[in-house]
Amino acid sequence: YSDYSEGWYLDEDSMPAEIDPPFFYILKETTNYQQFEDYTYWLLKLLGIHEIHKFERQKGTADGFFKFNSMVVIYDTTLSRDLTAKDTQIDNYCDQLKKESIHYQGKYVTMAGCRKQVWIVTRGTPRKIKEIDGIVVKEVPINSIISVYRDRLHKDIGEDKLEDILKALGS
Repeated sequence: YSDYSEGWYLDEDSMPAEIDPPFFYILKETTNYQQFEDYTYWLLKLLGIHEIHKFERQKGTADGFFKFNSMVVIYDTTLSRDLTAKDTQIDNYCDQLKKESIHYQGKYVTMAGCRKQVWIVTRGTPRKIKEIDGIVVKEVPINSIISVYRDRLHKDIGEDKLEDILKALGS
């Protein structure tokens, strides 16, 4: 930023087009599922999702969940293009969301009155996979989440608008 004039960050016209953390490139290119999982968690935190919880690494379980306003999402990341292997897991995630709360590290996170979704975070294309008892299961591309991050940098997007954007991701 040595080429920018003093106070450049206050002037939107002189702001660089994209200010991406270096790990965005890794998210797009890595073949290491643990990196993809970890950096997806950090990207979600960067969006402004503060009530996010990461599960310990165990095959067959979700990577984490978050609650944002009146929305609860269990998310799972995968580098695989074939999501049919996740069918049983998706059913288990939906069963978890049917309950009134999620137990995490000795406390309960209430989900009463919340809209519930399951996200399978991939490098694929956005699509609705299915709906089970009002719980929407979606494939959410990592690029879509990165786009939301960039939009928040350049536009005035409050929490209510962000919640609407998050609900629509993958649809």
